[in-house]
Amino acid sequence: MDSGRLTYQYRGYTITTLLDDGMWWASVRLAGKDTGGDQPVLGGPWGLRLHAQHAAQFFCDSRPASGATSAPR
Repeated sequence: MDSGRLTYQYRGYTITTLLDDGMWWASVRLAGKDTGGDQPVLGGPWGLRLHAQHAAQFFCDSRPASGATSAPR
């Protein structure tokens, strides 16, 4: 496994964290999608992977139960 990239399932989403030039980035997509549909998690980059993961999980937790990834109205 690439130590600079981690992909895992979380509450119906796939979270990916990526190390780039010493900083961590995170993206989220619906778990059923193999490719495309990735949304960057706002607030990054982060200095620690754990912070990127927590931001991505917060993003997922704040989405409607239907799994819609658009901003709430």
